[in-house]
Amino acid sequence: MKKLMLCLFFFLFISFASYNQYFSIEDIEAGRLSYLKPDDLENLQWNNYTGNVAFSRGDSLFEMNILHPDKKLVLDLKVLNEILEKHNQSIIGEFPSIEFLPKNKFSFSVKNYCYVFDLSKKDLGIIFKLPSNSENITLNPDGDYVCYTLENNIWLQYKDSIVQVTYDTIDGVSNGDIAYRNEFGMRDGIFWSPQGHYFAFYRRDQTQVSKYPLIDYTARVAVSEYIRYPMAGMKSEKTELWVYSIEQRSLSKLITGGDPEQYLTNLSWTPDERAIYVQHLNRGQDTMILKSYNVQTGQLLKEFFIETDTRYVEPQHSIFFSKLTSGDFYYQSNRDGYNHLYYYNAKNASLKKLTDGNWEVTEFLGFDSGENFIYFMATKASPLENQCYRLDKDSRELTRLTRSQGTHQIIFNAEMTCCIDRFSSYEVPNKISICLNTGETVRELLRSENPVSDFRLGEVVRGTLTAADDSTDLFYRLIKPVDFQPGHQYPVLLYVYGGPHVQLLTNSWMDRIEYFQQYMAQRGFVSFTLDSRGSWNRGRNFENVIHRQLGIPQLADQMEGVDFIRSLPFVDTNRIGVHGWSFGGYMTILLMLQHPEVFQVGIAGGPVIDWQLYEVMYTERYMDTPSENPEGYKLTNLTGYTDNLQGDLLIVHGAQDPVVVMQHSMLFLQACIRSNKFVDFFIYPAHEHNVGGSDRIHLAGLLSDYFIQRLSR
Repeated sequence: MKKLMLCLFFFLFISFASYNQYFSIEDIEAGRLSYLKPDDLENLQWNNYTGNVAFSRGDSLFEMNILHPDKKLVLDLKVLNEILEKHNQSIIGEFPSIEFLPKNKFSFSVKNYCYVFDLSKKDLGIIFKLPSNSENITLNPDGDYVCYTLENNIWLQYKDSIVQVTYDTIDGVSNGDIAYRNEFGMRDGIFWSPQGHYFAFYRRDQTQVSKYPLIDYTARVAVSEYIRYPMAGMKSEKTELWVYSIEQRSLSKLITGGDPEQYLTNLSWTPDERAIYVQHLNRGQDTMILKSYNVQTGQLLKEFFIETDTRYVEPQHSIFFSKLTSGDFYYQSNRDGYNHLYYYNAKNASLKKLTDGNWEVTEFLGFDSGENFIYFMATKASPLENQCYRLDKDSRELTRLTRSQGTHQIIFNAEMTCCIDRFSSYEVPNKISICLNTGETVRELLRSENPVSDFRLGEVVRGTLTAADDSTDLFYRLIKPVDFQPGHQYPVLLYVYGGPHVQLLTNSWMDRIEYFQQYMAQRGFVSFTLDSRGSWNRGRNFENVIHRQLGIPQLADQMEGVDFIRSLPFVDTNRIGVHGWSFGGYMTILLMLQHPEVFQVGIAGGPVIDWQLYEVMYTERYMDTPSENPEGYKLTNLTGYTDNLQGDLLIVHGAQDPVVVMQHSMLFLQACIRSNKFVDFFIYPAHEHNVGGSDRIHLAGLLSDYFIQRLSR
């Protein structure tokens, strides 16, 4: 009996001790990406040749037929390495990242080799050996050709045949690179046609764009690397679109005309490969014209329609062509206030709205073979959720297919009959299922356990506040300290971003950003986050209120949140800190300078200080040019308010930041010196716009220690 009691006591002690775990700095940075990450399936995708779902676990690749529960081993790393060793290659660790191709093949890369593996033959089909400094590597749809860039030119490789496609040698001219600094929905610089007979590409002329020095301090003698950085109001890049014919080995240029600094965005190939559709956006970003071009001659074929706005137009989505009616296509736009789907009828040149309401279509997924049903993701249920819907094209009946509240990611098979549903919510870390296109679940592939169940977490409170316009609802999240005592007063950390294209709060696991806040909750801090006007997925007017005054509406909304937390009895109003990165770094300093009586401590990472120093494409969309909006640029220039600084401010910057260049922080430091103000400054010498790798552990320690030392009693 005594022995039994000792065993029971030991079990209870171990269970209690386990539940009482506290995060370490390593846990919230390295752990959240590995041992504290929800369980998942890697390489999750459809093998459309077999019709099966494919995924990897550890060192093995599996497939599963939707009708049968048993997974089938397709290939393991041991067998793959035996094949690779014939070519003096090997892979250590887990199965590599792959992408399925037609005819039961997949591609993957090892060092400077690109491989195509034939699963039917269980052998390598094609081996592409690429130069070690090649970039923008992309395979054609069948995996027969590989295209890449080298020293600003494009090269094409087929088996042992290598063709140089372009021959530019002028400094500042490049081919095949991503254009416009990743704005306007563009993520590539090379665009294969549907059957792979052609590819289109950008030719970028940045010869008139200012060279900007980035300093590498890790060399024996510091080295300057120059990038082309177009600042607001200054000369921007000029782009051309070219098409290369694989069969004819010839080039043709699209005769796009117009302003040489216009943006040629969201390219779309017609299914027959005869035309390319391009969304033309003027540099002022208030007018978009959709045009099509002949692939062979480059001549303009047609102008379809124009979108204009007194503030800005922001094309973000390529069009999708009908498979039944030549010339018809599906189009996604916020032209009527919210992002919705439209159908263009080529016969009568009309644009018909398919979806409607005060919610956003977030992704067009496709349509069935008869184009009777349209599938897409949307925020109709809640701005905090991403759900899948099916629209009956004729009756306009809308059906929600995903049943669980939260955030869904959907991958349909080629026939649009089944989909993979990856799901998370506040309560569910990760769940993966196979579903029919009616929404019915066929099989659950994975359900992750809670990876932080053994840790003590602060209570999370979610709700809404009214924005500074007295009419708009804003979502917030408040995390109470661990061991919360109602009669005690705690310091507060406000985490802020506030800029476009970012939504901090969603109904997803840990809201994606909660680990650091929970770490601070374990150390006696309240954390508060508010998505202000200007952030994502709430409609055009919710965002473009920031036009010509970046940060000012967000400042007012964040202060509504601050007024709320200051009204709470458990908040110590004399111990409030704020932190954020990039746009959030800008907001951090703005809040400290405009409300020095409120914020005692702030940490700003990679902050914008003066919008005149930020890049053309982003800044001119929201602020116009400095000559067009001098008062707006003056109003939002933080160097003009350094006299107001009272609290402790730490600025953190990557020494080689190509996005928010170091000049921002330097000019702010100079302004602080002139105002006889003292700030703390920390540089990460080998990092760019954010701090990655193992150095993030150092960054997390820097941030937490700074707040703990200054706000804890």
